[in-house]
Amino acid sequence: AARRPVRPGKSSRSDQAAEGEAQPRRLDGRHAARQAVPGRRRDGRAGPTRREALVRRRQRGARGQDPCPQLQWQGGVWRFDANRTNQHQSEGERWISGTRNLVALAYHPSDGRPWGAQQGRDQLDVVAPEHFTAEEYADRPGEELLVLDRGATFSWPYCFFDRETNRHLLNPEYGGDGDTVGRCTEYPDPVAAYWGHAAPNDLLFYTGDQYPARYPDGVYMVFLGS
Repeated sequence: AARRPVRPGKSSRSDQAAEGEAQPRRLDGRHAARQAVPGRRRDGRAGPTRREALVRRRQRGARGQDPCPQLQWQGGVWRFDANRTNQHQSEGERWISGTRNLVALAYHPSDGRPWGAQQGRDQLDVVAPEHFTAEEYADRPGEELLVLDRGATFSWPYCFFDRETNRHLLNPEYGGDGDTVGRCTEYPDPVAAYWGHAAPNDLLFYTGDQYPARYPDGVYMVFLGS
């Protein structure tokens, strides 16, 4: 089929893909509508677009909203009825809150408790170069292995787990300077923390009998790396 002409000032989808821009898709597989007017959101309300907000919060001196409004519908795990279809998020139970990029999930075979490994924060040295070097950004923010007990509240976006001091520290967007703990004492520590930007993508608890005795109930993790 013939391609529609691209209007002046707009790039084609192939150009956008070449620039490394993700192609948003709807549930039916089609491309979703794109934001075409700078400074205007798709819902018509005033305020920055998602892309503009992403740029702003990753600039030097960026400040976080407190309390963070994204925690209402994001940054957590919701539980839904497995025997129903067409459920909306508002119908689910928010199981836990305060996590970032929690894509590695598994149930422990012994007690059935859900576990998860989250991907830690980015760009410490961009937001607060006066407090973090590029080397510290690469090494300090850990990837956390968590037990996701019902009702738990974890530290994102207010804190990150620092592998250098083995504790949660306040994020610079909320006044952190690389040493301040502040409110971070309120949040549970991880079961384990792994090197920065390892990007855990999946978990598997081993229940077989092919490996030595110390392996059963141990967890295997897949790291993407970034």
